[in-house]
Formats: sequence, C-alpha cells, structure tokens
Amino acid sequence: MNPVMRDLCNLSRFPEFVRARNARLIMSNVVPDGLEITEAQPYCIWNPDFAEEDTYRQVARRYPSMRYQVGRACAAAGYINLYRELDLLPDVSIADEAREGNTEGGNPIYQSIMSSPLKYAAMDDYERSINSDNPPAPAFLNGDTHVWWKLEWRFTLEEDSIEEFFPEEIDIEEDRYMGLEYSEPEETRYDDKDLLRQMAAYEGNVDRYNRLKNTRSQKEMDDTEARCVVRDIYHNTMLARWWQQNLDTDAVRLKDADWCRIQRAINARRVMINDIGTFTEDTPFMPWLIWWPLKPELSVLYHLAERCPSMHVQIAIAAIYCDYRGLYKSLNVRPSGGLVEAAEQVGNSFYREDLEKRAEELGISDPYEEQPWIHWDKLHATLSLDMEPTGVGIYTRLRAALMEPQFGGEHRGIMAYGGFVERYVWLSFETIRKMVCDCGPDGYFLSNDTHCYETHEIFKDENGNDILHDTDEEKPEGHDSSSK
Repeated sequence: MNPVMRDLCNLSRFPEFVRARNARLIMSNVVPDGLEITEAQPYCIWNPDFAEEDTYRQVARRYPSMRYQVGRACAAAGYINLYRELDLLPDVSIADEAREGNTEGGNPIYQSIMSSPLKYAAMDDYERSINSDNPPAPAFLNGDTHVWWKLEWRFTLEEDSIEEFFPEEIDIEEDRYMGLEYSEPEETRYDDKDLLRQMAAYEGNVDRYNRLKNTRSQKEMDDTEARCVVRDIYHNTMLARWWQQNLDTDAVRLKDADWCRIQRAINARRVMINDIGTFTEDTPFMPWLIWWPLKPELSVLYHLAERCPSMHVQIAIAAIYCDYRGLYKSLNVRPSGGLVEAAEQVGNSFYREDLEKRAEELGISDPYEEQPWIHWDKLHATLSLDMEPTGVGIYTRLRAALMEPQFGGEHRGIMAYGGFVERYVWLSFETIRKMVCDCGPDGYFLSNDTHCYETHEIFKDENGNDILHDTDEEKPEGHDSSSK
C-alpha cells in the first residue's frame, strides 16, 4: 500500500478513511481484515457498486455484527437468497432499499418485510448505526432511508464554498456528497420525500405531514414547503391550529419571513371562521386577505373594525366582496386602489358609484395613488375572482420544485401550486416512462399533451438507448420494442 494511504488509513487518526477503504474493498469483492472492530466497519457497502453475492455472504459469516449492512446491500442488489439466509428482523430501511432498487429479487424482500405485523428500525441512516439488540418498534416507512438513488447526487467544490449551501444531513457514505462535478440522477424519483411532505402540507393532511416531517433535521424549512403550509392554512382550520401550536413551542425551524407568513395566514383563517377573540390593534401579523376562501360574518367584521382600526381598508374590501353595504358605509374609508379594484371585480355598481362620488367630493383624481399605497401585484393577486388559477399540461419530470408558485402577485407568490402533481397522479407508469423518454436535453417534455403518447411505443436504438416512436408510422428498422 502507498505509504501516504497507509498513514491516512490509520484507525486511531482517521477512522472514516479506514471505513471508506474497507467499503471499497468489499465492493471490489475483497473481504478486509479487522472488521471485528466497530470503528472500522463501514455503514454503506452497496454504493457506488455492488459486490458479488458470495462476497457479501463471506462478510456476514466472518463479521456477524455486519449482517444488517449485508441485508441492506441484498435489498439494493436484489440478492434474495442471501437475504433469507441472514434471518434478520423486518427492518424498514431494508424495505425502503428493496422497494427503490426495483430489482427482481428486491421485490420479494420488500414484500416479506411489509407482510410482517411488526417492523423495526435497526438501521439508523442519521447516525450510521445498527441497533439489532433493542431496535425501535413499531417502525414505519417514512422516507428517512437514504436509498441508492439519493446517493447519486453530488455537489462541487465551488458549491461547498458557498455559505448558504448545505449538503444532505444524512451522509451514509461519510463523503458529504462531494463530487468533482454536479450530477443529477437520470430520473427524479416519483416518491421523493420532499414532494410527499409538500403535498401533505398543501392538502392539510396533518397526520401524514407530521409523519413525513424531518424532526431530526437542523435545517430551516425551505421556501416551497412554507408556501404549501401557508396555502393550506387558508383552507384548513385544523392545520392552522396545529401550526399555531408549533409556532408557540418553536417545534419547527423556520426563517423569520416564513414564520411571519404562517402566523399571518393563521390569523386570516381565524378571522374567516369568525374567531377574533384575542385580536386587538396591538396584535402582530394581522392579515390582509380576509375574504377568501371563506367570508366572515357581518357582526365579526364590525367587531374587528372596532378593535383594529388599522385594518379598516381590508375590512372594507371584505365588505364589498361579502356585499355588506351597511358595514362598508359605516367605515367611510377614503377611496383607494384596493377599494376601486374590489368594486370592479365584483361588478356591483353600488360600490363603484359610491367610490367615484366620494373621490370627486374629496378631490381625489387617482384613487390608486391614495394611501395606503398597495403594490399592483398585491391588488391583482388578492382581489382576483380566480384566486387559484389552474394550469394546463405537464411539461417536465415530477420533482419538489413543481410545487413553487406558478402565478404572480403577493398572495399567489406565498402560496404553493399543486396542479402539476395533481395531474401526475392520473398518469399510468407507462405513460410517465414514455414522457421521460421523450424528454428534451433541457429536461422538458417535447409535448405536454399526454394523450399523444397513447400512439407511441418505446424502442431500443442500435446503442441500446430508449427512443420513442409513433406506432402509426412504420417501425424504425433495426430497432427492438422495449417493454421493460
């Protein structure tokens, strides 16, 4: 061995290098000595390469304390016979790995674990530890396993030097995901945990969201997930209440801006369900949008106007949308852009004519220049009759970024958009596979009309690559149909 490498792999100085070397030896079908020492045992012995099945068998026989690492490798590689020989507890991480490996042998491993009435979490990817003597149980599949395809992503030295960049906190290979170049996996997995968690927040599924929430992470919630939360708080009282408890107890790590948005959304939901018991003029983070998706009761808005004079403009706008003429007149709010826009949107001549009349009496030539000045994006986004426009088509692969806002404006800009995911769930796996095959070099599908793929099939070209061909046309000569 090179003297430099020998020095680096000195167990007392650099145990992580020893583990990396031993992992590489195993994956190269060499069973190293010294693995009876716990500090020398690698956690991941299945990426970037699989060893032969017999190599893993020798590892398990010589070092019984590594049986679960071997079992995880069997799940990833599809070595069903060796997995059965190991006689392991039904472990959820191994089930995750078997499901995501999508191999012929992996499927029965997954099925055997999932059919067990009690499942365990002997493997801990956060700590890179094995607890086979007293593993947590019952355990459930919740996406915390860092399966093989999550290990394909790498970041560059330049990204590592950026203070705002954070690598994944689960690092089962102990390399901090360092790579010489950025590499995206060829296919984004459809069961990406971030996306599942975002959709749970978007739909107000508190139980599912809480189960998928990464309670051990030290990173702050990202902007897209925060938008999903805000969007559904406006629609879901139970989620709003659950989030209030989390804000009160600092149970979730949030950026200051997201904390404010979530609190403002909670207050908006409370107004719309007619609960203003604790609101006063001094209450922070009072909302702007209080007339959608629910309309507050008339008496509630009267009381809110008495307690919170600074909210008279949005209360007057709510009165226009709810057609509370008495409340609107009693507020006697100076004509401004928000009121004029609301009157135009509802199409009620009473409010439009009243605003025009009072603007003339007060010498106001342009209400949009009046205080409080409201940015046009905010007016457009919160006063539109179509608050949640629905997009069309599916233009790219399914990934967490698709939940980002698709429409402009202050209100729409802080809420997520779930339309792409909602359309994806109606697609068959075969259609998705055809769309991925049809994907252009920029990552976008060449057609967002999924119906067109019904007349297409996937063939192999002379280099073994998948290509899409219209079956109404003559099959390309020398190309084989692919149904795998």
